[in-house]
Amino acid sequence: HITRTMAGESQWGRPDADEDEDDVPFQKELDLSMDNVIVVDNLPVVPPEKVEKLVSVLVKLYSRMGKIVGENEGLYMPMDPATNESKGFAFVEFEEVQSAIQAVEQTDGHKLDKAHVFRVWRFNEVDRILQVPDQYEPPPPPQYRERGNLRQWLLDPKSRDQYVLRYADESEIFWNDGPETKEEERRVFERRKWTDTGHQWSPHGTYLATFHRPGLRLWGGDTFEAAGRFMHNNVKNIDFSPCERYLVTSTWADRPSDKEEPEAVIIWDVRTGEKKRAFKNEGPKDKPMEPFKWSHDGAYFA
Repeated sequence: HITRTMAGESQWGRPDADEDEDDVPFQKELDLSMDNVIVVDNLPVVPPEKVEKLVSVLVKLYSRMGKIVGENEGLYMPMDPATNESKGFAFVEFEEVQSAIQAVEQTDGHKLDKAHVFRVWRFNEVDRILQVPDQYEPPPPPQYRERGNLRQWLLDPKSRDQYVLRYADESEIFWNDGPETKEEERRVFERRKWTDTGHQWSPHGTYLATFHRPGLRLWGGDTFEAAGRFMHNNVKNIDFSPCERYLVTSTWADRPSDKEEPEAVIIWDVRTGEKKRAFKNEGPKDKPMEPFKWSHDGAYFA
């Protein structure tokens, strides 16, 4: 038992009987999370005489991400005592957690040479990776969820159509009825912050699409429940096939200096959400592509 003999304490490390325990200084717990440590795998296996050179290469690379603990003593490369060579991986400890996050984002996939491409992850991810079973077990199939009648609006006794109105962050859907009908009777659905940039109906009115920064959402049915999600960052334009079985999403750069999008155009299966094929923009990367064209039955796309 470690004891202290500071004033106000007995030699057993406890406050004196006449001292209030609330006066004992708070001792901060040691942080063992190791969120600031990364693992760099797929390094060259080198003998002792080449370790210093490899370490200097790693120090030069990761010092750009942030300060390494202890004047670069935070970079540790284990050696194999059986072969007297390095084991092909290293640990890097940064002073700041944000530096470790940045190092993973920027150097995972870094190509050192033709035979060595870095695999980098946070040290805390090691336990999760080690817990992955050797035998693959497929996940259970998702539970079927009834979407309801996506064409419920066709049962309207007055055979009215619907339209969507957006202003500020409000979205409202109305029956296309005469001005003599009160607004409350014409309003079908309303929702705040439903879309980032706008709405678009599918050709037969089965789906209403909403545009978001991460991608596209489809809605339908009597209460406009979610009917599909398609992840395509910064999607700007969509086009349904005539039969509504397929969906094309497209995007383009905001400025000529922006990075080119390798999947500027994606074709999706509307019912399953499966990505069928993707294309890059063959024209200027900051301009919309030429208009798309479907065959009458949706079998061909140009």
